[in-house]
Amino acid sequence: MIRTKTLLRHNWPLLIVCLLAALLLLWRLGRGTLRDWDEAIFAQISKEMVQSGNWLVPYWGYELRFHKPPLFYWTTAIFFRLFGVSEFWARAASAFSGVGLVALTYLVGKRAYDRWTGFLAAVILLTSYQFIFSARFGTSDVMLTLWIYVAVYAYFRLRDGHNHNWWYVAGAAFGLAFMVKSAGALVAPATIGLALLLDRRITATLKTREFWLAGLLAVIIVLPWHAFMVLRYGQAFLGEYVGRHIVARATTVLAGHVGSIFYYLGMLYNRFFPWFYLLPFALVLAVRENMAGEKRSRFLLVLMATVFFVYTAAQTKLSWYIFPLYPALAVLTASFVVQPFRICSAWRMVAPFAARRMNAPYAAMRPTSGVSSPVLLVLPFAGLVLLVVIPALLRRRSSLSLALAAVLGVFFLVAGLYSIRPLYQKMALPAARLAYTARSADPTDREVLVLYSGVAEPSVLFYSDRPIRQAAHLEKLDLLTSAGRPVRIIFARKDMNTLAAAYSLEVQAEAGQLVYGLIQRRADVE
Repeated sequence: MIRTKTLLRHNWPLLIVCLLAALLLLWRLGRGTLRDWDEAIFAQISKEMVQSGNWLVPYWGYELRFHKPPLFYWTTAIFFRLFGVSEFWARAASAFSGVGLVALTYLVGKRAYDRWTGFLAAVILLTSYQFIFSARFGTSDVMLTLWIYVAVYAYFRLRDGHNHNWWYVAGAAFGLAFMVKSAGALVAPATIGLALLLDRRITATLKTREFWLAGLLAVIIVLPWHAFMVLRYGQAFLGEYVGRHIVARATTVLAGHVGSIFYYLGMLYNRFFPWFYLLPFALVLAVRENMAGEKRSRFLLVLMATVFFVYTAAQTKLSWYIFPLYPALAVLTASFVVQPFRICSAWRMVAPFAARRMNAPYAAMRPTSGVSSPVLLVLPFAGLVLLVVIPALLRRRSSLSLALAAVLGVFFLVAGLYSIRPLYQKMALPAARLAYTARSADPTDREVLVLYSGVAEPSVLFYSDRPIRQAAHLEKLDLLTSAGRPVRIIFARKDMNTLAAAYSLEVQAEAGQLVYGLIQRRADVE
């Protein structure tokens, strides 16, 4: 009992941030249908693992898929096996990873600075749009980042102490990160290697037995599945897994995902709102500390530089590639915010930009109530000024600085919470609703469902449990309907007259601008 009280007394901030993370990430997690593209694809792969019993080889749409290692799929498949297939459990692996990542952000901030910096860093992360969106979206980026930051925390423990056993944690974390997203995990050893070089500890590290055994542990985690896939599928696996999804993404533009060298700055501007406005001050402060000989933030700066410049140099650009930046950004921003004299001096520069950006990112999703969004932000801010700043004015100047820092911090928290509100308003996709209507009660029924004229495939595949065939034009549709029996089809309402002129069409259901029905060539009917 005494030991429990002692643990709670020393670790209550960690408990609080974990509870906050669980609340923000799990609340309404199962709301709305799975989204196209990646979320529905990841869930379908995991579902097919459970249905087929083949847990080694990923399949999507009942065809081989060599895009990524299977750790995320395995985790979701275990949830499906234990609790049933649902939207909540399709997103749970990402959400639970998000809770763990918030805890690690606190621990890293505490280790690099102090407890209050770690606590505020966790709160900043929880009020960042990109983090909440990704953690509530059923893909692998949050789980990847979780294992990267396990390795980061292990390095902090190694740097600050003499327990070399933390190398085992770092090695295992790298191995698990690689099993989530292959080359994306290389951020961890690259950052640790650069940090060792800057800290002049490479020679001493290479002499430690634990370092080499940790590398062996990583190999033991990574090698078996990859060796199995190479031995079984050979060049087909290597060409897709390595050639297309690692080499080609780095050297060419895939699927039109192009961007300038400022692409990721734009992503941070929009998706690390509102904390983005404090980043210049936080980064300058961290750099100045390192130049003055304080090395507590050096590793985080190295991590940020590695992620940012590697993905900026890569030709294929996607917003979630730089997700590992966000916990480090949260820690450095928190280290700036907790120093009230510095933050107050920045307020006059930050306020005009923040005021203009309050409503910009998600203007199309504003509530239509009688109280406008600026008023919703100004009211709590004004109340804090009255309750905190004015009493401070009546005391002494140092209290005023602290009060202004507190008000500014709460102002940014309110803005962050407001920006993430739309993420809890997920709705059912029309295509997913119609796909569920087309679903068969017989698990062995594999009758084809046709998607005509650009209807997205992933969510339809997940909810229909049927093989999908795409028909981009009438000639392809003719081939798919030549068997002389009705075929299930989902198409856009605007194509109704075109299809009705050439086919016998029986409408079964409608949702939004989409229609589901049975279609048959008129020649077959006659």
